[in-house]
Amino acid sequence: LNESFSKNFTEITVINRLFKIISTVDNNCFISNSLNSRICNSFVNSETFKGSFLNRGASGIDGNIASAIGCAKGNKKDVLAIVGDLTLLYDMNALALAKHVEHHIQICVINNQGGAIVKALKQVKDPRVLDKYFKTTHTFSFSGLAKQFDFEYFCIDERETMEDRLTGFVSNQTHSLCEVKINEAETFAHIKELTINFL
Repeated sequence: LNESFSKNFTEITVINRLFKIISTVDNNCFISNSLNSRICNSFVNSETFKGSFLNRGASGIDGNIASAIGCAKGNKKDVLAIVGDLTLLYDMNALALAKHVEHHIQICVINNQGGAIVKALKQVKDPRVLDKYFKTTHTFSFSGLAKQFDFEYFCIDERETMEDRLTGFVSNQTHSLCEVKINEAETFAHIKELTINFL
């Protein structure tokens, strides 16, 4: 995996780097449903999982932001939530809850322009069908959302600045939102390179 991580800028790379960084600090990690949780299950070294929480089962992507903030309040620790773009869009009003929590809420949103997990569906071969009927494509950025709810905003869109910006984001001592802009095709090429049995 190490050689693969050194040359790629994908969701796998970003999530692994985040877990390495947060393994050195005393906070909880909340992982949202969908592609993020599957990447953690398949490609993150379990030794770096520390104080990790996630919603699974029938909850889908609904309510993950509220759950992450509740995790911070209930456990009385800062929380770093790794979420997908649609997860944040579905529950963005829950960011208002952060002002009622004394611990820091850090949201890392992996923006692959809408529900890239459906690309892993083997049942649908035609990308036109996937894009039209399964994927929720969008062109949103989350900088305005961060400003609306008084979250400090970070943005990562290249491998070269990833390490420094992720470190700055995790060490930031206020509510913060880090948007990581990812190319979905590169992520799925990376998944294919590492395994044939994903999902």
